[in-house]
Amino acid sequence: MILISAPYGGQPPENSNFLAAAKKIRFIINILAKIDSVVLINSAPKDNYNEILVDTVNISGDAKIKVITPKARKNIWLGRVVNLLEVPEIVNFLHNNFGAPDVVWCYNAYAFELTIARYCKKKYDSRVVLEFEDWHFARSRGLNPKPFVDWFIWKRSRKVVDYAFVVNSFLEDKLKDFPLETKRLPGVLSESVLSLQKSSPPFKDSSAITVGYFGGLNVDKGAGFLMDLIEESSLRGLNINFVVTGKGQLSEEFYRLSCEYSDSLSFMGAVSDEKLVSAISEVDVIVNPHVVNEGVFPFKITEAIASGRLVITTPLTDYGSDGLLEKAVVFCDLDIDCFLQAIVDSPFFYDENSHHMFNLFSELSDMYSANALREKFLIALERKS
Repeated sequence: MILISAPYGGQPPENSNFLAAAKKIRFIINILAKIDSVVLINSAPKDNYNEILVDTVNISGDAKIKVITPKARKNIWLGRVVNLLEVPEIVNFLHNNFGAPDVVWCYNAYAFELTIARYCKKKYDSRVVLEFEDWHFARSRGLNPKPFVDWFIWKRSRKVVDYAFVVNSFLEDKLKDFPLETKRLPGVLSESVLSLQKSSPPFKDSSAITVGYFGGLNVDKGAGFLMDLIEESSLRGLNINFVVTGKGQLSEEFYRLSCEYSDSLSFMGAVSDEKLVSAISEVDVIVNPHVVNEGVFPFKITEAIASGRLVITTPLTDYGSDGLLEKAVVFCDLDIDCFLQAIVDSPFFYDENSHHMFNLFSELSDMYSANALREKFLIALERKS
């Protein structure tokens, strides 16, 4: 049995506050559930109840998993501390109902996830796989104590990790002093996204350029910059249309903006995977104006490139594509003029570099499709094909 510990309860990604993370976790669970039975521990319960809950969740098709949700308190921070202290009770509940885990899969180096892993390693000698997504202090959280608690537990627990997937070399370096194998996992690719490269190529309509942004609507994701970009494009009278999906702290501002610029901006909010793929198929360019931070990596970049759209992005931290990325993607500083000029020039860049884009598409498909990841996961789990 594979035990996955993650701040996720099995709900569709569009119902989660963290769209990209939920989508990636769900995709990985779907692969793992075809290898072995999976039990998910939801490390981020939100309601107020005094017992451990168990639900059955349909992840995809026939992939059904059990979800354990620990006790929850009205005070979220108190609840997190108590759940750390109650890890033995939670694991014993798991054992009594589903057996001992052969593998513990930790979504990120969070305190609860690693405490679960350390306890299972000690009690059952479970194999521990870490999916390392971002560094604890990579995001500005003010006086929030969580990054410090996560980091402290990480320092105490990292020796129990047997295998790790990381998003970039920055996180890989954090593990270099430990005897474990690491592999890159910057994103995941569904067949529906991969099929767009052939079924719906970009720049079909020469009368206008359609630009998409599909991600979190928060300042650190570049959503504030995107709003300025949309307004400036309209002020300059450029023939550019924008399609935006997602949710976050700026959701209401995007709704207001879509009313003001209804002719050039379609704001869809949080959407299902099916509607997201449909939206991607309608755009020529995908922009990623995120605030550069070496401790994190935007999941959506891998999907954007693999969709066959032209990607315009702020600099990326070590994507690991051996120079191919620079030939297939347009890079801009977080500058309005640079982004708008790149969008205007995008049909010409696409015509001149589409062969590089196809080569990068093929490389990503070979590494991060469901079939490719299944083989990587079998190695991480020490299972045979």
